[in-house]
Amino acid sequence: MNNIEKKKIGDIFFAVQPFSFWESEKIKMKLLKKAVPILGEAVGGLKDFSKIEEMEINGSVVANIAEKLFSSLPEDEYEEIIKRILKLTFAEIKQDDKIVSIRLDSNLNFDKVFSQNSILMFKVIAFVAAVNYPDFFGLLGNIGERMKNVVPSLLPGEKAKQD
Repeated sequence: MNNIEKKKIGDIFFAVQPFSFWESEKIKMKLLKKAVPILGEAVGGLKDFSKIEEMEINGSVVANIAEKLFSSLPEDEYEEIIKRILKLTFAEIKQDDKIVSIRLDSNLNFDKVFSQNSILMFKVIAFVAAVNYPDFFGLLGNIGERMKNVVPSLLPGEKAKQD
């Protein structure tokens, strides 16, 4: 089986067990069905996909994509896909003066980790995506690196890197 990957995000250590092949594919297809039309609109009818790395990526493009993707999901589907993405993720939290590892597979555990910190949830989802789809993000060339510079500017209290 695949190795568990760990990362500290904010003040919490997260561990991600990669999905099985078919679970990975099912999640990817579910997201792509929603995201492809939105991404197509975002790149503005780019005719030559090989030039996608030259596309200007700024905060408004990223925010527009995220807003359209999430607003396109009904509430129950939004919750279901997030829980499905995070079901093999563990968080180390302080509980009764001890550090314990909890699996993000219940509403109670989601509340323990993400209550009043939904931005953290999206950062953890990004980590899960990087663990499960490294080959997919590699296909996008330097867009992933450029996105790292833009996305923090959309988050409270964080600054984007300057080129």
